Amino acid sequence: MKHPLFILIFASIIIFQTASVSAMPTMPPPPEQSREELYHDMFLTLLSKDIDAAVSNYYADYLTISPMVYGYMVDVTSANRVGGYRSFGFTVTLEATPVVGPHLSVGKDRMIFQIDRSGTKLLDYEHLESHELPNNWKHIVKQNRISLLFQLIHYT
Repeated sequence: MKHPLFILIFASIIIFQTASVSAMPTMPPPPEQSREELYHDMFLTLLSKDIDAAVSNYYADYLTISPMVYGYMVDVTSANRVGGYRSFGFTVTLEATPVVGPHLSVGKDRMIFQIDRSGTKLLDYEHLESHELPNNWKHIVKQNRISLLFQLIHYT
């Protein structure tokens, strides 16, 4: 009876150790003040007006104030050349976390931009998730008639 239990424990230890050893290490962020970090920050600075406009346009239906997007709260998830190697047309996909007040997140959004010599154009905007605001910030949430009606029906 003790022998099968010992084998089971021994096999479990071997499996868990093997699984932890074979796990892929995560990539570290680029070193501070590196060229990669510099280019990333310059790129997001150039896109910041377009990002802010897209976010402001989306949240205008839901909030009385426009959220802000800080460069360090934007991830470039993909960037592709449209016309092949050494062409100067790009599509860039970003994920941003807009905030209000003392950096209170209101959601997470994905934006796809086309960038070429004529400028920048928003191709797609997708709201990925909504984040609830604390009670002392709920006054900025717009209440339309449909949501008020739903709340009345839901709570009665």
